[in-house]
Amino acid sequence: MIISLDFCVLVSIIPLSMARKLSKPLYPPNFCSKILNSIQEGISIIDVSNYRIVDANRAFLRQVGLKRHQIIGRHCYEITHNRKTPCLPPGHPCPLVQTVKTARSSLFEHVHILRNGQRVPFEVSASPIKDAKGRVVYVIHLARNIVSRKKLEQKLINLQQAVEASGEAIFMTDRKGVVTYINPAFTKLYGFKAREVVNKKTPRILKSGKMRPHHYRAFWKKILGGQVVRGEFINKTKSGTFLDIDGSANPIYDRVGSILGFLAIQRDITDRKKTETRLNFLAHHDMLTGLLNRVLFQDRLGHAISAAQRYRKTVAVMLLDIDYFKNVNDELGHTIGDRLLKSVAARLKGRVRKMDAVARLGGDEFAFVIPELRDHGDAIKVARKILLAFGRPFRFKNRTLRVSASIGISLYPSDGRNTEELVKNADIAMYRAKESGRNTYRFFRAIGR
Repeated sequence: MIISLDFCVLVSIIPLSMARKLSKPLYPPNFCSKILNSIQEGISIIDVSNYRIVDANRAFLRQVGLKRHQIIGRHCYEITHNRKTPCLPPGHPCPLVQTVKTARSSLFEHVHILRNGQRVPFEVSASPIKDAKGRVVYVIHLARNIVSRKKLEQKLINLQQAVEASGEAIFMTDRKGVVTYINPAFTKLYGFKAREVVNKKTPRILKSGKMRPHHYRAFWKKILGGQVVRGEFINKTKSGTFLDIDGSANPIYDRVGSILGFLAIQRDITDRKKTETRLNFLAHHDMLTGLLNRVLFQDRLGHAISAAQRYRKTVAVMLLDIDYFKNVNDELGHTIGDRLLKSVAARLKGRVRKMDAVARLGGDEFAFVIPELRDHGDAIKVARKILLAFGRPFRFKNRTLRVSASIGISLYPSDGRNTEELVKNADIAMYRAKESGRNTYRFFRAIGR
């Protein structure tokens, strides 16, 4: 049998034992052996007539954990699978046999089963060696240990499964913001399918128009600078619904530290924001009427006093009490009484400016902060407008109620320098209005003035 090979092929694939038997060496002694033994991948050469190993390099010996004399002449499957025949499922031909039949190189993965039972995954390249007549006489196997790669692949699989199962919307983009991946939670949250957003600039698709451009500019500046960015956004779904989103974006780096893209994680906090807004409203507003409560009234009055000090303006504090409201509750019941209070509140809000504060302090007592007045004459005009709110009757189904109110007024700075004094003196003035016959207003007048 004559093997026709050029020098390069000879160096890389002729069995070491065959090379030694050539009558006329084509290269220095042990040259081929040194080259093959310097290769880190395991190389074995198999005689296709009996599928026995005729030669191998040191890397292969390390891979199978055997000495050279323990493998030469042994069936290849006996070495790599602890079997004398292929052990593949029906319909899956042995890659070695296929290489011989097709006379073509093949690349496949399989698991070496060592003598101690350890299973080691390898990636194997099988290449045929032909004689002068084109018949395959040997197959050279180049095996690469892929344990590390398999572990990495498994980690990636685990990571992908975790991302796919996550309840938070996750998407990845390249450096320019073009989306490369979305998980099922993203589709569930926003309604977009992968084909609608992948390879597109999804951040633009999600823009609601409710956030100012400088927020997005600041976001991209930080993340392109390598920062992990977290914040709240208002995004829009495919159906046009607006969502409050708590999101974070993390840069993804390559091996040299350059930013490849970004990983974004988003969570819908719309319900939480609504709850927070509602709780904040209830903490500062009257539950029945929706007006400011005592806490927020005191706060608004404090701010009005501070502004009046700076700009030398007058602030009016007015306390209003519905005349004979107790009779309404006693005779008609608290349900009608509550409906009356809500109607009164709605009318009072319509009688003052947007900058003015209207509050319900409790029961049938209402309060006003009227800032930026020139003098008590402006306060009189406001008080008269408020009393006009009671000029029309209040109607509830088949019932009509006519009620009036008494108003007490104190002015900053003449009637008090702080919130406590102004409220106390307005209360005194209100009782004077009641004593004066009700359905009127009175200013506080300090004793001795």
